[in-house]
Amino acid sequence: MRVRIVLIVLLFTNFVVYTQDLTNNQKLWLSNYTFVKLNSRFSIDNFYVTSYDLHKNNRFGFAQTDLGLNYRFNKRIRFFIAYSFSQFRFLNSYYKRYDREPNSMGYMGFHRFGFGTQYSYKINRNFRVLNKVVAQLYTPRLQKYKYRYMHVFTLNYRHRKLPFKLRPFAQSFLYYYSGGFNYDYKNEEGEVDSAPPNGLHRYRVRFGFSFKPVPKMKLLTLKAYYGFQQEFNTPWGNDLNVKRIGTYTGNMFTDMKFNNYTIWGLQLNLIL
Repeated sequence: MRVRIVLIVLLFTNFVVYTQDLTNNQKLWLSNYTFVKLNSRFSIDNFYVTSYDLHKNNRFGFAQTDLGLNYRFNKRIRFFIAYSFSQFRFLNSYYKRYDREPNSMGYMGFHRFGFGTQYSYKINRNFRVLNKVVAQLYTPRLQKYKYRYMHVFTLNYRHRKLPFKLRPFAQSFLYYYSGGFNYDYKNEEGEVDSAPPNGLHRYRVRFGFSFKPVPKMKLLTLKAYYGFQQEFNTPWGNDLNVKRIGTYTGNMFTDMKFNNYTIWGLQLNLIL
């Protein structure tokens, strides 16, 4: 019953938010994840991902490194803290927002600090559910947020008779933005107020599977997945994709366009 409820919620996500159609943006994410168990309570992990824009002749998009420290409270509950460093391809618009130049490789770096908790449980011997809540701080702030809050839901399936220890999974991500750059919005009285685009503004869905390419190497796992991301507006926050009129040209343009894309991912996992 729980699985059916979750699937119904995912199917109807598009009907409860105001959103745009997916664009032709195609991204390839290549990543590796390493997990090291220190003792019965503590562990550390490292995650590295590089993104390429397939629709732009495999142009570099960003690279990110995550370092995490985990505390296992009991079989179901885990707490964690993390630090991330990201490098994005430098955009001309960054000159207006940030008092800095691109580095020698043409990128700009962002730091991220986060903490959260994870709760997992078994529905039965084949299905396992994982819920994760995360709070993150970016410095310098990004255009749409400085603080980001997210909920991750993961449904895993495992069966001992599947070849190569194949394990299908489905994931959903829901994001709340806060503290981005200020933009002008009209309030209920028609007056203009300056405020960041705070609110629920993004979801992401991924479907994939993990498997062991070499069954005798128990520490090594490969993961392949397909996903898509959509940003949206709701009645309970300031809108993204705000329409503007150019000061000099008088032409209409859009600030903070929806960042919608599809993802093809391949990840190497090493569990020590």
